[in-house]
Amino acid sequence: MTKATIVVAAMAPALVMLSAPASAAPAQSSATAAAMVSAKADRGSLRVVAQGVPAGRSAKITVAGKKYRKKLPAAGKLRNLRPGTYRVWAAPIVADGGTASVANLPLRVKVRKHKPAVLRLQYAWNPKNDSYPPSPASELEVVEQETTAVTLSWQNGQAPDLQGVEVRRRQGSEPPTRLDEGRVVDVTRFATSLRDTDLRAHTTYSYSVFMVDTAGNASRPATVTTRTLGVALQISAGTSHTCALLEDTDATSDLAAVPTPDLLSCWGDNAYGQVGKGSGADASIPADVALGDVVQVAAGSDHTCARQRSGTLRCWGRNDYGQVAPTSGSVFKPALVSVPDVLDVAVGGDHTCAVLDTGQVRCWGRNDHGQLGVPESEPQRQPVAVSGITNAVSVTAGYAHTCAVLATGQARCWGRNDRGQLGNNSTTDSATPVKPTLGLVDSVTAGVFHTCALLDDASLWCWGANDYGQVGDSSTDDRLTPAQVALTGTQQVSAGAYHTCAVNGAGVARCWGRNSGGRLGDGTTVDRSNPTRVVGVSGVGQIAAGAHHTCAITSAGMYCWGSNVNGQLGTGDPSSASRPQPVYGL
Repeated sequence: MTKATIVVAAMAPALVMLSAPASAAPAQSSATAAAMVSAKADRGSLRVVAQGVPAGRSAKITVAGKKYRKKLPAAGKLRNLRPGTYRVWAAPIVADGGTASVANLPLRVKVRKHKPAVLRLQYAWNPKNDSYPPSPASELEVVEQETTAVTLSWQNGQAPDLQGVEVRRRQGSEPPTRLDEGRVVDVTRFATSLRDTDLRAHTTYSYSVFMVDTAGNASRPATVTTRTLGVALQISAGTSHTCALLEDTDATSDLAAVPTPDLLSCWGDNAYGQVGKGSGADASIPADVALGDVVQVAAGSDHTCARQRSGTLRCWGRNDYGQVAPTSGSVFKPALVSVPDVLDVAVGGDHTCAVLDTGQVRCWGRNDHGQLGVPESEPQRQPVAVSGITNAVSVTAGYAHTCAVLATGQARCWGRNDRGQLGNNSTTDSATPVKPTLGLVDSVTAGVFHTCALLDDASLWCWGANDYGQVGDSSTDDRLTPAQVALTGTQQVSAGAYHTCAVNGAGVARCWGRNSGGRLGDGTTVDRSNPTRVVGVSGVGQIAAGAHHTCAITSAGMYCWGSNVNGQLGTGDPSSASRPQPVYGL
């Protein structure tokens, strides 16, 4: 019999070693091994699988048969079992808010020789006064931002009685904290992603993902805040801040109590409130300005102005000389300026000028060099009319000088002239508008101490300070009269503090002048006295040169480069960049 064989085989090696020659040992050992293999071949196996075990808990399983009892800390496989019937118990698992158990215990399973047996244990959840929430979702992130859509992904939290996922959103930067807050975006069973499509362009949204169990308990929210993409229409760069005018969409607000999002955003240095978000903290990504119906924005040294469709003008920021409002102290929110029917606005160092629908130019703020166009040197906290200008169509403001384009195509400039920035072959300041030696002009742009004009034949001319090559005539000598820049087909030009940038009809951007911080965008920090192509961007439609940085609207979105000490690049990253970087959300 098999049983007898096993016993004998187990004893044989010891007997042989005591009484038999050494040469007989290998034969006896082989016989013993063969007998043991034969015995195991007559046995069977049982695999136990536990399903529905609460997360973070382990099953406790007992398997018993004739002269056999085995406890499993978890599901597993039992081998070398004698054929026969085995009983299986599974201890209840007590978890938060209830108990998971297997019905109809003990379960019976028959083990046959040569055949593996499988037993599946199904745990069922029995809630009892369940007040325990599921664990929260994890790894919530924004996978994709679009103009009117956002895609999210996450990993679901766990609960023995998990029912599903509820996603809620709120317009703004404060995410919902409870299931009764915000707007329900989706309620699904066990999804791990969502594409939300009924959104407004260039708008901040905050999302909360809740795990919900069968008792109605909700987990702590997993939250994320994002911003839909916006389409920039116009851009303006100040000393260390930037503003952009954005395209409107037809989507509506989530909540009636939430005002329609504004279409003007600013970012960067906000020490004087020039970003317009109502506080003095810098903004490293675009921040909405609480002002709607804007058609033009102009950023200066430390203040900003916006023209609305109605012709109303509002300004905010530094106000030492009344360049924002007649009141004293910085203005942190848009303030109404008492000038009617504004057609164009320009913001300089510490002064502001506007063209009215009558063709008159009015200016206010600092006037120590005659930049307001009136002989008085004292600051003017109320707009004053520039003498001799009655048919202006546009205006630009430098640090302490101003220029206007007349309906006749001629240019006029006034104010500080120590570096020849008025272009009349002189270095004498003038509170009276003077005529630069130019042909017919399409537009004029003023930097700190230099000026550039785009003529009606698409030629580009610059004059004034040239110590960094900002005039662009291959020299570093100041120019008291306009000097032609070696470019053709120029469509738009912008003068920064000590550099200049231009865009041609093919959407190619070039910059020249001072390049500290990488403001020329050519991948270096080397000054250039000749136009140098901006790398990494194409399809440029508009460019704006600030004091230490530059931004451009391209076919692929908005990009900025240069110094980023105050977040004026709008990337959310404090690093400066000598190559164009995409602006967050634009």
